[in-house]
Amino acid sequence: MRRPGEPRLIKRQCGTCGVDISHMQQSAKYCRKRCNDVARGMVRAEPLPATLCVVCGQAFTPRDPGGCYCSAACRANRPRQRVRVYRTQPYTDQLRDKDQRKRARRRGAATGRPVLRDVIARRDKWTCGICQRAVDPAVKYPDPMSPSLDHVVPLSHLGDHDPANVRLTHLRCNVVRSNRGGGEQLALFG
Repeated sequence: MRRPGEPRLIKRQCGTCGVDISHMQQSAKYCRKRCNDVARGMVRAEPLPATLCVVCGQAFTPRDPGGCYCSAACRANRPRQRVRVYRTQPYTDQLRDKDQRKRARRRGAATGRPVLRDVIARRDKWTCGICQRAVDPAVKYPDPMSPSLDHVVPLSHLGDHDPANVRLTHLRCNVVRSNRGGGEQLALFG
């Protein structure tokens, strides 16, 4: 029996599967994203195929695509995530260029000749391409005044990863500029 002044609890059900959603916020109509997608016609309403729990090996029907655990207890006892392995070797110009080429290919940008920081720095005479002040080669990475390479036309704006599209900058200048720009004149070096 409800006491005076107590809010009245209205039993509400998911509009797709009928699960009780009284505990959810008042505006909720569905128990999860999949039920919402089924109601909007984005996915089929047929049940998902049975799979095996990755912890206990028991067969179960997942509520959502990609469900791996049969219960909350198995989810709590799941194996821990893989430990990320960091590089043990120094981050050389060749490794930096390899990573930048991979990033450029993922963006769909062209990759031309190798872009090596020391070669670009000598070409630019150790001068920041943004603020036009000298860049000290002895300053190391986390320092804001350390040398950094900047794409004049950013990779996110389909700029090429090529020496003609790269200039030397201070790390701070490069971070502040972010991916804005692209209207500057590209270096005309052969």
